[in-house]
Amino acid sequence: QADHAVANDNYDSVADSPQAVIGGYAPTPTPAHLLAPEFCAADDRLGRKFFILALGVLSLGLFIFDDYRTIGLLALVISVVAHVPFIVALVAKRAYLIGDPVAALPDDKLPKFSILVPVYHEANMMAQLARSLAAIDYPHDRLEAFILIEANDPETYAAAMSTAWSPFVRVLTVRAEGPQTKPRECNFGLAHARGRHVVIYDAEDQPHPGQLREAATRFHDAPCDVACLQAPLIIDKGNRDWLTAMFALEYRLLFTRFLPILSNYDFVIPLGGTSNHFRADILRAVGAWDSHNLTEDAELGMRLAYFGFRTEMITKPTFENAPHRLKIFLRQRIRWQSGHIQTISVHARQPRRAINAMGAATYVFFMLVLMCRITNPIAHIFLIGHGATIFAAPDTLTSSVMVISVNVYLLYFALAYRALDDEPKYSRLLYVLSLPAYWLLIAPATVIAVYRMARGQTAWMKTPHKPFRRKI
Repeated sequence: QADHAVANDNYDSVADSPQAVIGGYAPTPTPAHLLAPEFCAADDRLGRKFFILALGVLSLGLFIFDDYRTIGLLALVISVVAHVPFIVALVAKRAYLIGDPVAALPDDKLPKFSILVPVYHEANMMAQLARSLAAIDYPHDRLEAFILIEANDPETYAAAMSTAWSPFVRVLTVRAEGPQTKPRECNFGLAHARGRHVVIYDAEDQPHPGQLREAATRFHDAPCDVACLQAPLIIDKGNRDWLTAMFALEYRLLFTRFLPILSNYDFVIPLGGTSNHFRADILRAVGAWDSHNLTEDAELGMRLAYFGFRTEMITKPTFENAPHRLKIFLRQRIRWQSGHIQTISVHARQPRRAINAMGAATYVFFMLVLMCRITNPIAHIFLIGHGATIFAAPDTLTSSVMVISVNVYLLYFALAYRALDDEPKYSRLLYVLSLPAYWLLIAPATVIAVYRMARGQTAWMKTPHKPFRRKI
């Protein structure tokens, strides 16, 4: 293995070590220090408010109304209202439009691109990651990649140092201040990045070889207010089990239906945690990632809109694999739901200022999208578990909510059936009819997330992955 293929840099903190140099480049201060306090989720107490509110509603239904019908109605009404953005996006005619093809830039016009790969307890993924990075079709002299490893993760460090990396790859030991989270690692990596553009990949990612070329070309042709390009994430269904298939279906609807529509109508895109490409100068200017937020991607998408920047979609995908066990799936959902609560909290602090900055429709739309992700799992419990009770004693309000809710279900069923066009008909019906069971799996994760937020528990909760091979 050539010495220049891997460089290990043990900096306690970039901000504290300005003398540190990589390839003659002195990194700038850690961007996390530039994040405005009003956008930081540190020591936030909205989770506690959610928890108290939930207990209050339960008490109201139990002691005043003497049943749970009122609680169910409240959850369903909130869910239906919060579902409006999804309905608008999913039925829009331009749903599949991501962007017009553009002629690729020649090699001598391509800008320098920095790749950040935050990893934690992922020694088993290093070999696949090395292959994925080596397969990228981009001039290597205009490419740099940083494998970001925590100081307390010796297994991954040892695996990384024994891996044959491409010459543009460097291994960095992250020793920066702040909570041990993915966004903290990304901020540390960004402080070392010299590229005009920056992209985030996870250890299990297999990006399309031409993705960076497409992103560079789109940035070159796009208006200067386009700060981020999100690539579609596609779940590999190699093991063909039910949970993987449902996870893949969810991603397909999100990245081929919902997010493209948001982009086409200039609404905020809740970024995926990977394969988002940034203009590095704008990313630094808005404060980069919030190290305390567990869904730093969604929050950053909102913050970009707050400062007047837009996000668009590109076409070249990134392939990932789904959580391979139910326990891992639930752990991932707990992290996501916790981060959604944090993001709602951060951007609900100064609503008038946010509305003035990005417009009322954009702000309300985004907040409803996140609220929908929190309320839907709970609403499913009442809709499915108490549907018979509601029908047994119907009234105008309950009947109306039930009709609307059933229509939302049918809409999802129809869209899911269309999205599964590569499956046999019997498999499509099985997956579509089992969607409610999949949604119910998220309910306990949501309850746990609210409880964790109420207790101020914001650990990363990193989920493991298995290597896989995908031919692109």
